[in-house]
Amino acid sequence: DLAISGRTAALRVDVAGPQGITVNKPATYVVSVVNESDVAAADVQVRIALPGFVAVSGSEASEGEAMMQADPQGTARLLWSIPQLGGRAREQLQLQLVTREADAFELGVDWTCRPAAARASIIVKQPQLDLSLAGPGDMIFGEEKVFTLSVNNPGTGDAEQVVVQLTTGD
Repeated sequence: DLAISGRTAALRVDVAGPQGITVNKPATYVVSVVNESDVAAADVQVRIALPGFVAVSGSEASEGEAMMQADPQGTARLLWSIPQLGGRAREQLQLQLVTREADAFELGVDWTCRPAAARASIIVKQPQLDLSLAGPGDMIFGEEKVFTLSVNNPGTGDAEQVVVQLTTGD
């Protein structure tokens, strides 16, 4: 019998920093990614959405690379890419944010990793029957001769319910 099972990483993302920020004064925020499982996570991406009036004046990642990019709607976001996050591992990204306006904003964070996959090898078997009849090529009417009928299965699977019928010709 065949059974397939798979496990996936369990990621937790935490953001720590001041609740308030002063216009034109940098504030430090720390984004942590924690893998709470024993299974490694591959291609981890943490996306931090920022309004247009908030800039990243500096960033430092303990692992991977962080860069600014625009999302499909044209909004700026910081993308932090971590190639591999081991089981029970933790990585951090330190951000320096500066706002140019006195408006409150939300720091939106989402994350993904490569989906887990499971595979199983399935063996395919195929029966093959070879029949051969060996005996003399000529006979005289009324004469008895011995013929040998051979049934062989050179295939990889069992041939089931095989029936061989032998009849004489006219």
